[in-house]
Amino acid sequence: MNNQRSDENDRLSGQLRKMTHDWDSRARENARHYVNTASDSWSDEEFYASGAQTVGAFILTDMTNICQGMDPGAMKVLEIGCGAGRVTRALASLFGQVYAVDISGEMVTLAIAALSDLCNCRIVQNNGMDLAPLGQIQVDFAFSTIVFQHIRSREVIDSYVREVHRVLRPGG
Repeated sequence: MNNQRSDENDRLSGQLRKMTHDWDSRARENARHYVNTASDSWSDEEFYASGAQTVGAFILTDMTNICQGMDPGAMKVLEIGCGAGRVTRALASLFGQVYAVDISGEMVTLAIAALSDLCNCRIVQNNGMDLAPLGQIQVDFAFSTIVFQHIRSREVIDSYVREVHRVLRPGG
């Protein structure tokens, strides 16, 4: 049984290392394209406008449910798979505090640089399956878009769901 568990852990660790390597490579090649493949050469304005469109389509249309009577400017939100900060910027313009994670250190570096003008974002690299680098934060809302289809392991997705449950405030 221990050998089977060890083999499973090794397999999962290998998958996470591969995901990190692959996304770091994509970030070095053309981060914005791999974050949103609609263009090969995004300008800053176009790239962040596409993030605002995503927030408009998936969040602004459901603010009553998302905010549950809270002032958005007082809310803490989590973004899983922030990439180069495309959606993170739009979230930061709407919510009080944004915590964003990504498995790729290269993407995190790009997002931190691109969003350095914002004081309400904390962007960190995680291991691709949990939110440990964020510690014991508590958030009001969690969001992820076009991320989970890239994860080839149900265990990783299950882990993220448990972690989101862990960091969501009661009723969040």
